[in-house]
Amino acid sequence: MSTFAPSISSNLTGAICASSHYTERRRGLAKLVHKPRAGLLLDAQFEDDGALVFQHACLLGCERIVSKRKHSRYRSGRSRDWVKMKNR
Repeated sequence: MSTFAPSISSNLTGAICASSHYTERRRGLAKLVHKPRAGLLLDAQFEDDGALVFQHACLLGCERIVSKRKHSRYRSGRSRDWVKMKNR
């Protein structure tokens, strides 16, 4: 099974860093959002088996999880690198 990390981030000018890997984009976003603010929060990130994370998310009543391949680059539209799993 592939490793997924549960978002798109931007650089300091607000431009999308589409050519950067997810881990690089997330690191940049974490620098911008280092403290939670009203309406702005960096989601928790888990690097575990997706099925296990989804099972726990369902038990906690979460609506869904979004998983992203760590070394994927940003692209608009649907992609096999970005998977949304909804809690039924």
